[in-house]
Amino acid sequence: MVAPPTPPPVTPVIAPTEIGRYQISVVADGDRGTLVLMIDTRDGATWIYRPPQGQAINGYWSDIPRLT
Repeated sequence: MVAPPTPPPVTPVIAPTEIGRYQISVVADGDRGTLVLMIDTRDGATWIYRPPQGQAINGYWSDIPRLT
């Protein structure tokens, strides 16, 4: 008995609406280090990456709530 052929690998398809959706800015914050700001241009959500402080190894992402 012969095994069925394996299907080709699936490549992700990026919808045209997803291109340019996110904008990233690098912000120098003086002696506190550099921050990365990510903006979702479709939803208006924003996130900021804070680098590690002190003995910490990893930084963290936090969202910036929108004022309405």
